[in-house]
Amino acid sequence: MDRESTAIPLSPARRSSWTLRLAGLAAAGPPAALTRVQLAVLCTTFAVAVALRLYGLADWPLEQDEVFTYFRSYELDRLNARPFYFLIQRALLELLPHSEFYLRLPALAFGLAGVWATWALGRRTFGITAGLVAAFLVAISPWHIYASQFARYWSLVYLLAVILYGLLPRAIDADRPRPYLAALAIIILGVLSHPTFAFPLIGFVLGLHRVRRSGAVEWHAPSRRAWRLLWGPLAAIGVAGFGALAATGNLVVFRNGYSRGLLVTLRLAPAMAQWVGPVVAAAAIASGAWLAATRPADRRWAAAALLGGATCTTILLLASLVTSVYTDYGLSMLPLAFVTIGGAVQRLGAALEGADARIVPGAAVAVLATGVLPGTISHLSDGTRHDARPAYAYIEAERARGHDAPVYGSALELQRFYAPGLPFIELRRDSARLADALRESGGFWLIGFYRREGMVLASEAIEAWTRAHCHSVLQTARPRLDYRIYRVELHWCGHDPTAAGMAVR
Repeated sequence: MDRESTAIPLSPARRSSWTLRLAGLAAAGPPAALTRVQLAVLCTTFAVAVALRLYGLADWPLEQDEVFTYFRSYELDRLNARPFYFLIQRALLELLPHSEFYLRLPALAFGLAGVWATWALGRRTFGITAGLVAAFLVAISPWHIYASQFARYWSLVYLLAVILYGLLPRAIDADRPRPYLAALAIIILGVLSHPTFAFPLIGFVLGLHRVRRSGAVEWHAPSRRAWRLLWGPLAAIGVAGFGALAATGNLVVFRNGYSRGLLVTLRLAPAMAQWVGPVVAAAAIASGAWLAATRPADRRWAAAALLGGATCTTILLLASLVTSVYTDYGLSMLPLAFVTIGGAVQRLGAALEGADARIVPGAAVAVLATGVLPGTISHLSDGTRHDARPAYAYIEAERARGHDAPVYGSALELQRFYAPGLPFIELRRDSARLADALRESGGFWLIGFYRREGMVLASEAIEAWTRAHCHSVLQTARPRLDYRIYRVELHWCGHDPTAAGMAVR
């Protein structure tokens, strides 16, 4: 794709903005002009990214974490390990209506910026074709689309990660104050968005120092200037922050509820591969290994990307042994996969001649898209969310008919947002309270959120008790083409619901 002869200049690429210069995503010299075909592909890719992220933005139901964002944005005095996004959200809540669309607007903006930054990083690291392939992969990625439509900090984490991956190699090569200070600022903002931002950074930096720019595999330590302006200040800030939390008894901010057990730990890596797409995950590993083995000029990036992904996955697996860890925590390594795949596609096409060189990018994108699209289409079906709104409406209709009973369930914040008038009681981890409630009231509603592995936001004891003592009266789920399930089931716990005149759907 880079060999087209008819070219037209693209002024934003020719005169990089100050943000891309700060991020290190702009090439050191004048970048190659885009051909008409390449420009059309880039514009189409970005249009697809916009359309996929706008679809359902105002209609998808809020998830519990999104409602957390809403309430946490009004509790800025409360200690939190990830305050940066909440500060942004609060500023916008003061100006915009409080609806699903406007609550998700910052995530959308950061998500679209992340698509553009991925294109810029791929172009600067490998070339135009790599940038186009990487941008297309993130544009149709169900994981990134979800993050861009989720009122939480994940699309910001992705964007800051892309910026950092473009900036760090340039900072190490130039060994000048400005890139180091810029990298320090990005790392601080990233960690303040979510601490998992730093997990791939460890391996990425090791790769940059294990392989030289020439491709020679030899260790070169950070310079004195790097220690003085970047790693030293970063370590001092980290130690001071950790010490302050320890001294005030607030290390709990780094824990996320209860450990979820060995089985969940073992499912974590496959779940992340499923989220990014098994084909893309395999292609990223294969591309990195091929570039490292056969392309000395690309060996440093390949080593940094592979080590970044490996350290992130390893740290998450270890963390899952002591606290709850979720697949979203691996999002900051996603740009490494997309750019590495794009680089391999570009290099493979450049190694061929004639028609083969033009076929390779298109064929590679077609294969990758085939692997990704079932997840993308599934996201467009249900927003990758549990929809409890029909359950709330059903209970309110039954209450209007005189069937008054308490409501048990998880996600108290969702009920507060969508149905504040319901007599809602949040589930605990043991089932004894449910047994007592059944004896006292004679019957109650229970709203269950289900995925393929069973009821979520509840213990196994509660799920077993529900199967033994409750009747399903309503199920809400939309069809998906992938392995995931997002089902909300409304249970009546007590006598036969049909005997009480309740409609069972």
